[in-house]
Amino acid sequence: MRTFLNCLCFLVLSLLSVSCAWEEDVFSWEDFIEYLPGDDWLDDLKNVHFMDPPDKSLPPDKPIFKANNFCGVSYYWQYPVDEVQYVPGSYAGRAFYIDQIHLGEDIALPEGTAVKAISHGRLVHYGPASGYGELVAVVEHQLHAPIPYINSRKELKWANYAMSIYGHLRKSQVRGGTPLNLQIGSCVLPGAVLGYVNDDAHNGDGGVHLHLGLRMQSFDEASRADSAWFRGYDSYFQFGQYYAAASRVIDANFRHISNWHPDGTLIKTRFNPKVYLLKNGKKHWIKTEQAFYSLRYDWGQVLDVSANEMACYPEGAALEYPEPVWFFHPYYMLNRNNGYPDVLYWLKPDEQARRYFFNSVYSMHSWGLRDASLLLGGIYDHAADAFFLNTADSGPAQLRDGTLFVPQSESALGERATLYVMSNGRATRLLNQDMYRAMRYRQPIMVVPDFLLNSLARPSSTIIDEYSLLRCDRRHGSLM
Repeated sequence: MRTFLNCLCFLVLSLLSVSCAWEEDVFSWEDFIEYLPGDDWLDDLKNVHFMDPPDKSLPPDKPIFKANNFCGVSYYWQYPVDEVQYVPGSYAGRAFYIDQIHLGEDIALPEGTAVKAISHGRLVHYGPASGYGELVAVVEHQLHAPIPYINSRKELKWANYAMSIYGHLRKSQVRGGTPLNLQIGSCVLPGAVLGYVNDDAHNGDGGVHLHLGLRMQSFDEASRADSAWFRGYDSYFQFGQYYAAASRVIDANFRHISNWHPDGTLIKTRFNPKVYLLKNGKKHWIKTEQAFYSLRYDWGQVLDVSANEMACYPEGAALEYPEPVWFFHPYYMLNRNNGYPDVLYWLKPDEQARRYFFNSVYSMHSWGLRDASLLLGGIYDHAADAFFLNTADSGPAQLRDGTLFVPQSESALGERATLYVMSNGRATRLLNQDMYRAMRYRQPIMVVPDFLLNSLARPSSTIIDEYSLLRCDRRHGSLM
């Protein structure tokens, strides 16, 4: 077994010789030593810095996806406000066609509530209208495939297009405030703010509320058949056949932008407590709370995904045994003299037990080792212990799959900073920070010194873009 000093030399030489996607950076031996776990590694861990996650509220007039074809093609849907706020008929009992004429769902909401686009689309109307007050927004959605819907006559129909109608809005959150920079023809995506709930004196009809209608036709189809093509009432009982209850269509087509996540992500579906870890493209059920906590995860990392996405991943072996990952701090003098670094970890769930050593406080942090209480210190005191005899030496640990990070040189760039996520042992670049939002990430973004990148993460040639997020689609659902 090579000595600890040899390990360090090997790492440094590797840093100097490996050619990859990371930019070259000048560093000294002393700088590198500073980031290795040593006598003061607990103090060093406290100095690991994180970048504030990008603001998850989308800029009102900025679409997420840049590719033109994503302006008009609608894949996934979400509610225009938080789901718990969206109660059809909560304003004046006006649900879809409840009185045989109302063509939308009226939702009681506080004045100034931001109202967001329910899916990808193009603004075809943005201004005042009779009955809707100062602002009604209408978005045309080109559907990725025909979807079923139930119309006002309770008939099952199929549509290739839809138009969402958002009534009783204004352009600024407070009256007289800065208006949104949107206009007819703007491309919007799920979560883009279209307007704000207006006050009852200016909203055109009744008290403070949102009207959301869904006409299952394109702008061309609807305008040819109906001069009042974004109407809110079916006074003549002939146009309701083209309308559907918005909440039912949203539920049937879910509300997530992304339909794929990289390895290392913790996922679950709504109303189901089962949490899965994505590994090697498979989902592994973390069967017990003991196993969850022993893997050093926290609940804030778990993302809700659609049932469709969950169905995309093949089933992997369940993780059900407590303490599958063991952290180990050897006796300082004995093991350092025998060539072992201060801190190692043993990855028990692997088919062949492997042990690694942490070559940086950053890799330690990514694996959940953040305080001394997680260590099994003092148990193994020399190289003849069963721990070393029964595990394979696998070298230095990289950042853990699922870790989000940014090079230190870019951490001050804000929206322009390049983000990476560890997936299948490689650092995979996100096309832009909109991908971070689209995948609904919650965990913080680690700031990693540039000269450590080669030792902590092997770069991948893959880029996570819009097509990556839509790579899986196994829906066979219906509104029936």
